[in-house]
Amino acid sequence: MSYSQNKTDIKDTIAYRHGAQSEEERAKQEHLTESSSNLHSEFDELTKEATEKFEYYKKTGKLLSHQATGITQLAITEAKLTASAYTRIFKLVAILAPIAFIFYLSICVCIGAITYSVTQSILITSGIFLAFQAAIVGAIMLTIKSTTSYIGFDKTKQQIKELKNELSNLF
Repeated sequence: MSYSQNKTDIKDTIAYRHGAQSEEERAKQEHLTESSSNLHSEFDELTKEATEKFEYYKKTGKLLSHQATGITQLAITEAKLTASAYTRIFKLVAILAPIAFIFYLSICVCIGAITYSVTQSILITSGIFLAFQAAIVGAIMLTIKSTTSYIGFDKTKQQIKELKNELSNLF
């Protein structure tokens, strides 16, 4: 049974029960029926709007869940990469430090000996010896700096900032 048919039946029932009603009473009854109809349509609109909002928030929750999963996986990957970088640094230092020190010292001594044999000057030999030591230490520092660039959670921080911006734009 449709709503308009139900409305007509209500009018007929009211008219039958009250017999010959005055025009004023019929107008009141029609006004009440019309008001009831308006309330019903407004309720339908509110229900539809609430359903749409529910679906919107449900989709937003799903999106946030997927984003959180992605960021978590990214953080785990970066943690593994950081641990791997620290492991490599530790192994390099543990294994190569003694060898590197002996190699470093022998190269500097060789350069100093060659310089002394060419110039016969202790002052120039000492200067070149120290300059070469500084160059090797600088190269080692650059290598350490390039390796430490893998340490940290830069990508995860970037993803969290992007998600925060998306959420602020969304709400």
